[in-house]
Order: sequence, then C-alpha cells, then structure tokens
Amino acid sequence: MAKIKSAWEIALEKIGGIDKDKLTQEQKKKIQEIRKIYKAKRAELEIMMKNEISKLLDKVQPHLFYVEKQKIEEKYRKKIQELKEEEEREVEKIKRQT
Repeated sequence: MAKIKSAWEIALEKIGGIDKDKLTQEQKKKIQEIRKIYKAKRAELEIMMKNEISKLLDKVQPHLFYVEKQKIEEKYRKKIQELKEEEEREVEKIKRQT
C-alpha cells in the first residue's frame, strides 16, 4: 500500500526538488520521529480544545455557546496550523542536510 504524500512533497517532486529516495536512512528516521512528535502535539491540542469546549457549557449562557465554541475552535485551528508549518520546517531542515 502506497503512503499518501503531503502537498508539500508532491510540489517538491514536480519542481524537481528533493527526491525522497535520495534521503539517507538516518534522515528518514529523523523525519519519521519529527512527524510522530508533531502528530502527538496536534492530538494534545485537539484534546485541550474539546476539554475547553466542554467547560463552556458551565460558563456561558446557552445562546452564547455556539459563538464561544467557534472562537475556541478558531484559536486551536491556528495553533494546529502553526504546528504543521513548524513540522514542515523541521522536516525541511533534515532533508537539506547532506
């Protein structure tokens, strides 16, 4: 079964960027570890978001719940996006190492 590639990886291949097959085993191992760490960080943020939303029920009036929930979701979406970008920067550093 083929691994799904990120948009970033596909774009690099199209423009003749880094060929994944040219990475050393050490680089592949480091990238895999980075991906694992950031996946855990994103999962942690998702849990924190759900927890914060569940606490809203006790804090806000029912008619304000939806608006406050959207604010929380947007805050965490931004944090998750920042983590994804940070992850790609870390992976890029590893790929650029020779």
